[in-house]
Amino acid sequence: MDSNTNTNFNQANMTNSTNQQHTEVAPTAKIAQTVASLTVCDYLGGLAVMLIFLAITRIISQAGFWKKSKQARDVEFLERIWKMDASKINH
Repeated sequence: MDSNTNTNFNQANMTNSTNQQHTEVAPTAKIAQTVASLTVCDYLGGLAVMLIFLAITRIISQAGFWKKSKQARDVEFLERIWKMDASKINH
């Protein structure tokens, strides 16, 4: 009986494996399936990565801005001193 059961089981497995079809899915359908399978945690993780990236790029861009701003502040400070000196001389 065991050999008969094993034979039937093997035939059933062979039948199932030959009947399975390998269908290829279009790229847009794959994307739709991927988006549909995402969880809230996946979305929050993606949002966190995006915010970190934006923060880093802003810090890098601000580093160049502060140098220019410090130079501009120095020029404004020197202009105020010059105007104060000029007003003292004129009076």
